[in-house]
Amino acid sequence: MWGYFKDRATDKEFVKFHQLLSSKDYSKAKMFLNKLAEKYKQEYLLNSYYFVINTLM
Repeated sequence: MWGYFKDRATDKEFVKFHQLLSSKDYSKAKMFLNKLAEKYKQEYLLNSYYFVINTLM
């Protein structure tokens, strides 16, 4: 999923995402991806099942 942001995200965002993955804090990593999708207006991702499922629970 990082591929949607690799050309837009800042170095700081890149580092933060990989720190979250390294710490195995996957729920925070997913929330961070959601924030990036909102920031960079990735409608395809925002409407994807991957993020929509959180709003249904």
